[in-house]
Amino acid sequence: MPYRPYMQGQIIKVQLRNFMSYDEIELRPGFHLNLIIGPNGTGKSTFVCAVILALGGNTKSLCRADRLSAYVKNGCSEGTIDIELYEPQGDNVIVTRKIYSNNHSEFYINGKQVTASKINEIKTKYNIHVDNLCTFLPQERVQDFSKLNPQQLLEQTQNTIGQQDMISNFERLKNLQKNVKERETKAGTFEGKIAEERQKNDRLKDKVNSFLEKQALIEKMDLIKQKKAWLCYHDQLLKVREITKDFKLAQERHGEKKKEFDRISRELRHLEDDIKSVENGHSQSKRDWEAKRAMMEDELRRLRQRVEHLEDLDSIVQSKLAAEENKKQEMLQYQETLDKLKNDLGTFESKNGTDEELETREEEMGRALLKNHKEESKLSETKLNMEDDVEQLTQEMKNISVEYRLLEKKRNFRLEFLKRYEPDAYKSVEWLKENRDLFQGHIYNPMLLEIDVKNPNLAKYVEARIGYRDLISFTCTNADDLNLLVKKLRSEQKLKINVICSEDDDLTQHNPEIPLNQIRPLGFFSYMKDLITGPNHIIRYLCKVYKIHCIPIGDETVKSKCDQVPMRIPIFFSENHMFTVKVSVYSGDKAINVKSINEPRLFHVANDNGKIEKLQKREKELQSVIEEKQTKIKLITQEIKSVLEKVEHIRQKKRDIATLREEKKQIMIKMKRAEHNIQSLKEGMRDPADILEEADNERKNLRKEICRILTSIKETSEKLEKCTNQKHERAIQYKIARLKVNALQLVKTNCSEKLNKLQAALNTVKSVKQEREACAAELKEEAKKLTNGISPGERGFDQFEKKFQTLKSTVEELETEMQETQVMAEFLHGGNAQILHEYQQREEEIARLVKEQEECKKSVDEVKREIGTLRSKWLDPISKMVDEVNVAFGNFFESMGCAGEVSLISGENPDDFDQYGIVIKVKFRDEIPLQRLGRYFQSGGERAVATGVYLLSLQRLMIAPFRFVDEINQGMDSTNERRIMDLMINVTSEKRSGQYFFITPKILPDVKCSETMVVHCIYSAKKAVPSKHWNLQKFLSLA
Repeated sequence: MPYRPYMQGQIIKVQLRNFMSYDEIELRPGFHLNLIIGPNGTGKSTFVCAVILALGGNTKSLCRADRLSAYVKNGCSEGTIDIELYEPQGDNVIVTRKIYSNNHSEFYINGKQVTASKINEIKTKYNIHVDNLCTFLPQERVQDFSKLNPQQLLEQTQNTIGQQDMISNFERLKNLQKNVKERETKAGTFEGKIAEERQKNDRLKDKVNSFLEKQALIEKMDLIKQKKAWLCYHDQLLKVREITKDFKLAQERHGEKKKEFDRISRELRHLEDDIKSVENGHSQSKRDWEAKRAMMEDELRRLRQRVEHLEDLDSIVQSKLAAEENKKQEMLQYQETLDKLKNDLGTFESKNGTDEELETREEEMGRALLKNHKEESKLSETKLNMEDDVEQLTQEMKNISVEYRLLEKKRNFRLEFLKRYEPDAYKSVEWLKENRDLFQGHIYNPMLLEIDVKNPNLAKYVEARIGYRDLISFTCTNADDLNLLVKKLRSEQKLKINVICSEDDDLTQHNPEIPLNQIRPLGFFSYMKDLITGPNHIIRYLCKVYKIHCIPIGDETVKSKCDQVPMRIPIFFSENHMFTVKVSVYSGDKAINVKSINEPRLFHVANDNGKIEKLQKREKELQSVIEEKQTKIKLITQEIKSVLEKVEHIRQKKRDIATLREEKKQIMIKMKRAEHNIQSLKEGMRDPADILEEADNERKNLRKEICRILTSIKETSEKLEKCTNQKHERAIQYKIARLKVNALQLVKTNCSEKLNKLQAALNTVKSVKQEREACAAELKEEAKKLTNGISPGERGFDQFEKKFQTLKSTVEELETEMQETQVMAEFLHGGNAQILHEYQQREEEIARLVKEQEECKKSVDEVKREIGTLRSKWLDPISKMVDEVNVAFGNFFESMGCAGEVSLISGENPDDFDQYGIVIKVKFRDEIPLQRLGRYFQSGGERAVATGVYLLSLQRLMIAPFRFVDEINQGMDSTNERRIMDLMINVTSEKRSGQYFFITPKILPDVKCSETMVVHCIYSAKKAVPSKHWNLQKFLSLA
């Protein structure tokens, strides 16, 4: 047996960790035939999956799970595949793929992370095709091979043989043939389009000729327009020259008159300057006269005021003397008022007391008021505290009510469950409420209403263990009651209910056989009985029937240590699983059945009847306390009312004292005001002699001031007379200057009128000149536009002058010729510029189509020549290959006593390369002719035999480093299975055969083995010894 590989890419080792059902396993295959055998479900096909996924294969090709995470062992976060491939030119290549539970994966080559494209490069280098059924035939796709159509089988076979030139030539031929069809179709399209376009232009030819003749006449009309335009321009140019002479003469006359007007204007400006000077002097004289007159009026006004004041002085003195007499009388009145107020003050004090006495009484009232306020505050505080207590107690009652309703709602949850899902049981509960007196003992409602789980999080274990029929069963405490209940409900009311009987018994006898402390290290924390609360009769029944006192509950630790659980515990729970232990009567072996636990439906909402009773009791206590405190609050409120009445009485007395003190204060204020007025009058009184002396002095001063004013009036009068004479003289000078100016302005106006007439005449001539020049410019521009922007005398105008010589020489003659030409052009009908443009465009399109048609035909010829060259390069090798496969296939079938052939087929057209394919025909019985391999002609076993023989027939031709066939013998009878096994062993025993992996659940007895064959036995069990601990020598000695 050769222990060294000979072909690059052969598998040296496959190592799996946490992949599918394996924790860790390593496979070191031989380099010829490898038989992988083992019972179903032990993980043989795992190696096929591992190699395909490690080499970047798609999960869909496995026909198993679509998600990568499904290939990671349950409970693990990642799985790893390592494949070592033989590399003769250096170190072997180790391809690694890590798959994570989140469907993510990573590729590594020799420990270095790479992308999937690098894995594809490795597959290309070693000619590995993981999606080719001729190379990898997984168990789930064995039957898919016979479903391949001839074209698919040809493609898979070519890929398997691995001759890249053959594959690329085949693909190139298919693409070239497709190209030929497309180009021939395109050339045919060109031929029809060219004929169609030529036919369209033939129909337009007469119209186009007529249109061209008409265009010639139109061009002649354009030439006439051109010459006429230049003749009109020259005529207008002569008119411009005539008006220019008239314009120069008008300019000379206007200039002479303008000089005369400017001289008169200068003289007038000088006179106006002189009159301004005279006018300014006259204005100054007027301002001086006005000022002197104003001074005179002001001094006369002052004189009148002083004289009037002197005359009124005696009456003013008499008024002052009378005012002093009035002050004396007023002061006497104030003194009388003051004396009366002093008398009123004495009367007030004798009646109501002094200020000290009033203040003392007010302080006494304040102390009494403070005392009552303190008493009222103390009572109010007591009342407020009691009200706060009542409010808190009331809030507590509300909270209790809310909590009570919630507990009632939880308690009614299961009753509602009965009402919805078990209506007969619900009706029975309602009936029992009204008829309990019919029975001797107590009848318990259905168990799900009577028991509860202390911790709702653990309810799933109780529901997983106790049967649903028992949960909805009524429990009786004696047999007579059971019979009566069944009679009343089942027989009479036809209600379908369950009833059990649990008579009195000692509950203490139902204790666990193994104390909890002994099994706590295995992850257990409680027995099921300790989780449940309820009537003793029901608990006793559950212990007898379900052994809840012997069922421990644990966490996830239990799952990993389930083998260590004592055999006396037949049922136990981990966090999410229920374990049932069965012991074989014959071998004593223990078998554990594991089942997932569903989420609870009934006991996830806990009933707390004890808490409900406590809440009811507390509510009654609170109600009593609240009523007691509310009575005390009423008494305190009466006391506060009495104290407040006393406070109000004291406050009224205090207000009375304040009123008296305010009354006295007002008397004191009036007395001070009277004293102040008397003092003010005393200080303001004057002596009559002083008043008379003051009047004499003022009389002397007024006489002196009157004399000064009279002197000033005389001087001002003289100045006013002088200013009046000066003002009259300057007024006469201004009138004389104004007359001179008016006379010269008349002369200037006359000259201006003549100048304006000359200017108007000049403007008229200028306007005519500009109009004629503009007209000439327009005519020139129009003419230039008609002659392509070229004027006479410029370069290029010769072409027009030659043509102009063939036309008439005057404008009138040209107009006549234009009319004649226009009539001739209008006589020609049919055709237009659009038709001509369409005709010319279509001619260009026809030329382009003809050119493209020729190029297309030329390219078709080139492609056909290339097809002819490539056909032999591909067809000869593929025909030879199919012939070799056919010979091997026929020989193999002949050795099995059957017949078979493999042939290359093509379509009706040998150049339709996409119709080429491989057909497999087989015959398993003499009376049946050769038939195509397919599901309608052969059985599943026969198709599997044909598939295996075809793959073996490719063995000598293919250069793939290894192949996998998974349980191809499934469905074969023993004869066919032995045939295919013998063939496989014979073919793979050849020296240069490839590495072959054949996966089968069994190996036939007395099968002929070869030295190159390696058998791998797969057996996985919980108590199996790991392969790293095997004693191979001992195994070999026992074999």
